[in-house]
Amino acid sequence: MVISALKTSLALDSQKRYKDTEFKAILDEDATGFVEVSDKYTRVSRIFSIFLLLICADIFLAHGMFLNQGVIKITLPYLTSHVFIIAAWGTLRRKKRQLTTLLVEAQNLQVYAHDKILNFIVIMISITVSIFSILLTLLLNESNEKRFFYGFEVENYWAKIVIMMLKNGLYCVIYPCIAHAITLLYCVLCLRCLSKINFLCEKITQCSPANFGISKQLSILKNRIQIRDILFEVEAVFAVPVFCAIVGNILMCASVIGWYLVKEWNDTNIAWKMNIAFYAINAFSNVMATAWVASELAISMKKFKETLIQKTEKRLLYCDAKGEQYLKTDLLAEPDFVLTGCNIIYFNRSTILALVGTLLTYTILLVNTS
Repeated sequence: MVISALKTSLALDSQKRYKDTEFKAILDEDATGFVEVSDKYTRVSRIFSIFLLLICADIFLAHGMFLNQGVIKITLPYLTSHVFIIAAWGTLRRKKRQLTTLLVEAQNLQVYAHDKILNFIVIMISITVSIFSILLTLLLNESNEKRFFYGFEVENYWAKIVIMMLKNGLYCVIYPCIAHAITLLYCVLCLRCLSKINFLCEKITQCSPANFGISKQLSILKNRIQIRDILFEVEAVFAVPVFCAIVGNILMCASVIGWYLVKEWNDTNIAWKMNIAFYAINAFSNVMATAWVASELAISMKKFKETLIQKTEKRLLYCDAKGEQYLKTDLLAEPDFVLTGCNIIYFNRSTILALVGTLLTYTILLVNTS
């Protein structure tokens, strides 16, 4: 499913190893609708779309039937978070042609981007979600079991276990799987650009002022333009999905904190504690990963500009290269590049503290409001 698109974006050796035809063949295996697929997978992609909407509807129905005045303020953020995750998935799916082109362009950067770590994260997410679904099913008490069957009684023990385990697994498809898939794909593209920028910075640093001539400067600036164009595409494709994903994760965090504030930790059962810990870790790590990687990219872009300017100034002083000043004129005039979420959230390091502070403040206000 989504992992096939992630593998496409993770596997970057060189053009010799991954030809365009092979790259497109991998893209054709995606069935989620995130990338443009071949005709034989179009029907599967549509079925998957309907499948996600049905899961979301079931989550609303299962929780909505047991809403009461005491928990409505905490349950609503939980349910709304799923709406935002579905919205993130839907907006990204609508841009599947742009995303497919973006993945092909990113292949041309020919850099590794923490491939092994990211593959390990994908595997760990899959294993963790599977274990969580099984354990939660086995640990749920009778009162919590009823919401899986809309209040009806199911007498057959094994039928009850299978249905609950299946539903828990399906609920996890939307959250956290879809949320993590969007974030991982976004982070992979950012990390590739980040690795290329850092490589160019190192190349500039290692080059002496005497050897840093026009041909060398032009080569580096061409690579920078390639990265900049890819980042513009990343912004165009992911601005809305990433914003929706972050809002969804923040709402999930708010719901978790709300439950923690209204219940005594020692008085709750193990299933409740595991549920709270699972959603809290996934929501917090998702937001932090997005904000950290995107802000790191902004820092590296600024560092590249400073490194290039310093090197050209040294060349001007020691090599009398006055005729080369025009090469960095446009670079100096450009504002610092910062990725955004719908031009509402700007991914700087200060954004991380702002998100955490906002989350804690509004959650406490919400819970304390009568």
